[in-house]
Amino acid sequence: MNRILPEDILNAYEVTGLKPSRKGVYDGVYCPPTLAVVYAKYGYNDRRGYVLEHLYGEKYMALSLHYTDGHFDGFYGHECGSIYTEWSSPPTAIPDDYKQGFEDGRAAWGMCMARGLIDDK
Repeated sequence: MNRILPEDILNAYEVTGLKPSRKGVYDGVYCPPTLAVVYAKYGYNDRRGYVLEHLYGEKYMALSLHYTDGHFDGFYGHECGSIYTEWSSPPTAIPDDYKQGFEDGRAAWGMCMARGLIDDK
């Protein structure tokens, strides 16, 4: 399974000069979701939203949709697996690649916090 590691996220923020934020905007500047900043490092710069970012990850970086969903949820502090347990009727099992993405996203947020990159006041 292809993954985006926390170190990849930190490097992408350094290279692009963007700031991580759970608000979407930092000091009036657009802050892309965590995976989008990695894509921006490789030339992706479409700010139209979440769905396109997932499609880019799937097409160009061979990331599964479950993985990118998990990464997004982990980075943004969402509950693990809620899209499978709360939004699905009936609830479905949480895929392993979602769980890995969630852990990677949560770890990336923690590393960004530890490095002092985030100011979400």
